[in-house]
Amino acid sequence: RYISVTGVQTCALPILEGRWVVLVDDEEQIRDATRTVLRQWGCEVTVAGSGDEAVALVATSQRVPDVIVCDHRLRDNEYGLEAIDKLRSEFCQDIPALLVTGDTGPDRMVEIKASGIPVLHKPLQPETLRQALLQLC
Repeated sequence: RYISVTGVQTCALPILEGRWVVLVDDEEQIRDATRTVLRQWGCEVTVAGSGDEAVALVATSQRVPDVIVCDHRLRDNEYGLEAIDKLRSEFCQDIPALLVTGDTGPDRMVEIKASGIPVLHKPLQPETLRQALLQLC
């Protein structure tokens, strides 16, 4: 099966097909675009604008998400690390996660690095996201 991302034909890798990705980003356009790319790769995607919304959407699921992709800076002074912690606590599991950020401030980068969660920088290219997901899966 072949998909087109930004005009380049790539093979959809079976390792991503059927993976459940919880995507947390407060910007609707980014959520929509990222969801579209993830679905092209065969992922099941749940999108939310905050950690609390994500937990509410997945709380009744018996299945544990395969990976969390989360923007670092969300609305109402919420940060991605908090949202990831909420989702991990909901399932009592260390769910693999990626942080996406445009913030390069030294204080934030130290905090992110200390978390051990891989970080991808904006603007995020589909191939960069795919490679990071492949490494986590």
